[in-house]
Amino acid sequence: MLQFIIDSIIMNCMWCEENDDLIEYCNNEDHRVCKVCYEKYKTTYPMRVEGCPYCKGTQEKLVVYIHSEDSVVADTAIRGATNAINQENTIVIYYQDDGGFDRLVSLIVISTVIVLLMLYVLYKRT
Repeated sequence: MLQFIIDSIIMNCMWCEENDDLIEYCNNEDHRVCKVCYEKYKTTYPMRVEGCPYCKGTQEKLVVYIHSEDSVVADTAIRGATNAINQENTIVIYYQDDGGFDRLVSLIVISTVIVLLMLYVLYKRT
């Protein structure tokens, strides 16, 4: 009983039980977490919302990817996504068509031709 009283007076991290530098995201005494443990938590769960790991719990950031070749459509979609979703937990990423698919197809065709030529040369040597 005495140890419980001492532990409640001394502010220890609830995860590692060390008396390190505590982060105060909320006023609940049972939600004490030190900076080291919180950094491990953020590394393990990078998409979790910033804040008390107990109060925020499993709330995660929402990433919205908007891809369009038409800038007017993309601008409308960005405004709609930003207004419709809580901005605190939302990351909106917009990218335009940069011809990446065409480059990928070209790279695959060139690689296939090179492999076929190598196989042909090996076949002729034997």
